[in-house]
Amino acid sequence: MYSMGVVGVPRRMRAMRHAVDFPRATRGVRERKNPGEAATDDACDVVDLVRRVVPLAQTPEDDPRRDELKKLQEKKEEIDMLAYKQVRRILWSGLGLAIMQVDLQAQARAHRILKTHEIV
Repeated sequence: MYSMGVVGVPRRMRAMRHAVDFPRATRGVRERKNPGEAATDDACDVVDLVRRVVPLAQTPEDDPRRDELKKLQEKKEEIDMLAYKQVRRILWSGLGLAIMQVDLQAQARAHRILKTHEIV
C-alpha cells in the first residue's frame, strides 16, 4: 500500500487538517453583529492556526515560544526524574513486601508441619 518512507504520511495529513481547521476559524462570522469585528477576530484565529502548524525549527531565534519550550522541557526533565525515583521506590517496596509475605507464609507452614509432628 505505502512504501516504507511514507507510512506516516496519512496520519500527518490528518493532523495537519485538524490543526488548520479554517471552517472552525470562520464559523463565528454569522454569529456576530459587527462583520468588521468578526473578520478581525477570524483573521487572528487563522493566524493562530497557521502558527500551530509551522514547526518550531522554522521560527526566528528570538521567538518567545522557544524560551517557553526550553523552560517546559527543563520542567519535564525534573518531573521525569522524580517520577523515575518514585516508581523505583514503589517497585522495590512491593518486591520487599512480597518477599516478606512469602517468608511469613513459609514460616507459618513450617510451624504447622512441626506442630503436627509434635516436634515443637
